[in-house]
Amino acid sequence: MTTLKPEEHEEMLTELLGGEIEESRKAEIVLSLREDRASFEKTSTEIQSNMEKLKKKNDSLIEANVNYFNKLSAQERDFEGFQEKKKEELKKNVTLSDLLSGK
Repeated sequence: MTTLKPEEHEEMLTELLGGEIEESRKAEIVLSLREDRASFEKTSTEIQSNMEKLKKKNDSLIEANVNYFNKLSAQERDFEGFQEKKKEELKKNVTLSDLLSGK
């Protein structure tokens, strides 16, 4: 099943509404329009399904990123705290003679 181009669709409708045409041609046009509608519905349903899957996957990735960045942030805070603690310990352990000797 192929989808009709808008121009083809319009031509068929114009022909159908235009006047005297054979019953077999009317049936052919109606069948083509019905098949086009079915093809459109199928494509639309597939696209909607794919969009829902992609949205779920995107939401999952967003959640994973949030968790990852929260973990990195916590590690960074821990490291900064560790550095501050080391500086404080170093300050406490420096003696007057160390300062005078330039160590």
